[in-house]
Amino acid sequence: MKGRYIFAGILALVIFLIFFTASRLFGANQGEVNIVNRSSLEVVSGELEVCGQKFKFDKLKQGTAIPIKFKITSDSDYRTDVQFGSGKNLAEKIGYVTRGFDVKDEILIKDDSIILGETKVK
Repeated sequence: MKGRYIFAGILALVIFLIFFTASRLFGANQGEVNIVNRSSLEVVSGELEVCGQKFKFDKLKQGTAIPIKFKITSDSDYRTDVQFGSGKNLAEKIGYVTRGFDVKDEILIKDDSIILGETKVK
């Protein structure tokens, strides 16, 4: 009788681990990125592409940020393109997200570059 309970407990644990692993491998994880304007100019328009998803944004004043949430469906990088009020454009491919993890990243727009700031992986 005691053996049945042990077997049932082990079986339940194995089933749980299989479903947990499958959800991590095949399910979409959550990503969030804050795009922060740390330049001396206003961003009049921009686009972020990650995991095949495109997000457009506009009117990002100096010192302000915009949060963007996305699903992590594959390994990917961030492709960021911004246009300043002066007409100047910046485009960068930075950072990396990996399927199987939730992330919270920060992208910093500077006068002459776009860089990856703080990163948190869950």
